[in-house]
Amino acid sequence: MDLLKSITQGELASLLWLKQAHIVSNYKGFAHSRIMYLPSFLAWRAPYPETSGYIIENFLVFNKGIVDDGMQIALDSAYWLLDIQSDKNYYYSGLKKLKPSSFNTAQIIFGLKEAFNFTSDVRFKNAYINAKDWILSGIDDSGKWTNGLYKENYFASYYSRAIWPLLLVSDSQDKIILEKSLNHLWQKSNEYYSFTDLGFELNKSILTHTIAYALEGFLESSIILRNNSMTNRCLEILKFVAHLIQQEKALHGIYNDQWKHLSNMKCV
Repeated sequence: MDLLKSITQGELASLLWLKQAHIVSNYKGFAHSRIMYLPSFLAWRAPYPETSGYIIENFLVFNKGIVDDGMQIALDSAYWLLDIQSDKNYYYSGLKKLKPSSFNTAQIIFGLKEAFNFTSDVRFKNAYINAKDWILSGIDDSGKWTNGLYKENYFASYYSRAIWPLLLVSDSQDKIILEKSLNHLWQKSNEYYSFTDLGFELNKSILTHTIAYALEGFLESSIILRNNSMTNRCLEILKFVAHLIQQEKALHGIYNDQWKHLSNMKCV
């Protein structure tokens, strides 16, 4: 099988799996996950707003037209997100709606933005502008975020990936505030081609999950802000990581902030 055919088949299979995750969620977003060893009627968890938000753009922009009803899947999910936005304009953390989440709210902006671009329905624009404004209201003078953090008072480096979607929907005045936040996080970069405060919890080991979040956030945000020195440093870090993977013949699931791997598990 040639490479292009293999990739195309993989793309279709992934989209069909997401379609199933949408159907079992009663056409409201996409299921959080599936526990593989359980029968189907027990295996699927509830729809998850954060990931539903950034999956939308796959069906409307990046992988559109591959699944016949992909457009409807995306729009059903987007309208569901309108329905569950809180009256204070944030989205909740996790599945239990216990507390607001600035990170999740920012990720959902990706989907709301693409839904507005596709439909011109002003409700989507109002939703993402209100969500952005809620996050901005919790940024202090140093650029540190204070609202809806995963761990209270811990503005982790991976929040750079939350700054990226905000920049996509911000005017020049808001971008000044967000650039201050990005620079606040960038100060956490270290000499080891990594960052401090990169895990889900302070002074804990780091999943490649959050490393990827941080690098993507810094890279994409720096491109928007035309910060060439940050962009170039991100590319240097990515080259370092590529070399590390070649040397170790693996990308491990857990590292410290000096790229010493602490587990042989894989973080998919």
